[in-house]
Amino acid sequence: MENGLLYQTHQTPPFWKNLAFAFQQVLAIITATMLVPLLADATGVYLS
Repeated sequence: MENGLLYQTHQTPPFWKNLAFAFQQVLAIITATMLVPLLADATGVYLS
């Protein structure tokens, strides 16, 4: 049965592709973590 996935559940991408995916995830987490305080400070909303 073809489901359109590139990798099945028992397979993993090559190391360098995995590293790129991990770096993308870290950037997304850092951006989301820093965005809330920056927006709260820019709008004058103080969370303390």
